[in-house]
Amino acid sequence: MIAVARADIEALNADFAHCLDSGDFVGLTRIFTDDASYVTNGITLEGSARIVEYFTSRQEARTTRHMWSALRITECGDELLHASSTWMSFAANELAPVATVNIYMVADFDDVLVRVADGEWRIRSRTISSVFRNAQLAPERTSERR
Repeated sequence: MIAVARADIEALNADFAHCLDSGDFVGLTRIFTDDASYVTNGITLEGSARIVEYFTSRQEARTTRHMWSALRITECGDELLHASSTWMSFAANELAPVATVNIYMVADFDDVLVRVADGEWRIRSRTISSVFRNAQLAPERTSERR
């Protein structure tokens, strides 16, 4: 099962990166289960609607690019998988083109994935553990704007 699921999980990761980098935050609902848990930088979000709301609250002037590698998958049951990967993101709180390249974060992603009714895999939980993080490049939230 892992060999078959690998392509689906790689596609989910690619879709996650694309949604964040293109600003298609509503597209995250195709990646996470409705009851998904998302943990990052001391923040826990419950439910795909809350995850979308979190990313939608980012400032509009933001440019990012996300990349990942080292995908490892283990079976946890017939319809459940565990995946881990290492991610790197570049970020700037301004619109492209950006004059400098800034690494925002290198992090370990720990995911639990479940096969849903349509046979597709979705992320039930994602925990992001920063290894390196430049807090100065963190996005502002719309509620933080003056």
